[in-house]
Amino acid sequence: MTGRSVASKPGVPVGNAFCWTCHGTKASARVNAVVPGYWTRTGDKKTNLVGTPHETLTAPDATEISCSACHGSHGATSTALIAAGTVNGAAVTGNDQSLCLACHTGAVGAYPGEAIYTQTGHSTVTESSKAATGWASSASAAGSCQNCHDPHGSTNDAFLRETPESLCVGCHDASGLTYPVDYSYQGDAAYAASGHGALSNTLSWTTLRSDSSGFGAWEGITAPTPAAPGVALSAAEIDALRTIDGDRAVTNGTDVTGESDYQVYRFHVETDPATLSSLTVRWAGFGELLAGFPTSVSVWNETLAAGAGDWEQLATGDWASLTEIKSTLSTPVDYVDASGDVYLMARAVSAIDAEILTGPMASRVTSRTVNITWTTRGLANSWVDFGPTTSYGTTTGSAALSAAHSVVISVEPTGTYHYQVHSDDSEGETDTSADAFFGMPAPVLVDLALVGWSPGPVPVTFDWSLEPSPRTPYTFQF
Repeated sequence: MTGRSVASKPGVPVGNAFCWTCHGTKASARVNAVVPGYWTRTGDKKTNLVGTPHETLTAPDATEISCSACHGSHGATSTALIAAGTVNGAAVTGNDQSLCLACHTGAVGAYPGEAIYTQTGHSTVTESSKAATGWASSASAAGSCQNCHDPHGSTNDAFLRETPESLCVGCHDASGLTYPVDYSYQGDAAYAASGHGALSNTLSWTTLRSDSSGFGAWEGITAPTPAAPGVALSAAEIDALRTIDGDRAVTNGTDVTGESDYQVYRFHVETDPATLSSLTVRWAGFGELLAGFPTSVSVWNETLAAGAGDWEQLATGDWASLTEIKSTLSTPVDYVDASGDVYLMARAVSAIDAEILTGPMASRVTSRTVNITWTTRGLANSWVDFGPTTSYGTTTGSAALSAAHSVVISVEPTGTYHYQVHSDDSEGETDTSADAFFGMPAPVLVDLALVGWSPGPVPVTFDWSLEPSPRTPYTFQF
């Protein structure tokens, strides 16, 4: 690869806009004069990329150029300026599938995840006489994800370079191929003459996603219906729903353990439901970390409740990590309403992990240290505020997450100390205890007037007042 200089001047665009000056919707006359025909070869990288998750990848430096997450702008030994090194904590060897697998590891949608994909022929076969192992307009290595998917976006679903059928034909009917007599595919002509070839002209499928026409999404803390689905999700939450990997639309409305958070999704079906053979529902997400607080996915069935409609549960479980649900409905007409809409609902029973269940209790460790203990419903951090008054003044503890909390604080041997504990969980929920105290006020010594001398014992009385505390017993020493 040959490096070329590009002149800059004050007011140069920042972020990805810097890349669009050359790789946007039209060629740069300045660059084309130095590298003739560059834009014809590389094309418009902006139009299909804008608005996709790849456009918002984190830049590896302060330039704010998210393109640099994959590309080395100052040159690379690999094609397409793909820089070998570390991306998202994973090793990337160049313009091959290692780049995609640095981020796309888990199963999402039709993608089964890295563990399964890397066992398929699309991943492992780099030479074949039965099919092409690379796409003509892709500079990536054979067997790479980039041969089917364009990382810069596409007008087709899932970043596909062509429509699904055209994509298959592009490799499996490439020129110069030879098919063994026992191979399942014998070319387009043989397939078209088969019964399956004839069926392909009458059968079709449609994928409805969060960016499809008529999609809607709502959230709330009361049981929803299609007529009252809740509060519409914000534009940012809708964008999170559309993210292929990474963030999800998070609903965290209730702060009461045992109550539920809900999300409702609407998909609009243009086709007459009577002509549909089946509906397949896919949902990916997760709920509470604690077992016993399940998440469920349901679909609205128009025939339930004597024709009034009700939710039909498709799956439920303790889904503490990303879980994908897939369910095929064999009677689509039962789930498409009169307006052509299908409604899905996700419900998560809430558990406030930071909720204090027992304590706090104080126990003396040494004359100058006291151990404060308490428990929370789930994993949360541990903090103690303490001091001589209810204003406290000192805070100590640990950010480590635990359900059993123990914090040792340093105190003086005498005196009363007030304290409270508070814990925060990974979801930002927090709980704080009421004020408690421990210790005994130092006695006030008063000189006694000498009224006489007697060889026997002299009685002396010590008086002090204690505030009652149900949390901590007092120890008296003389």
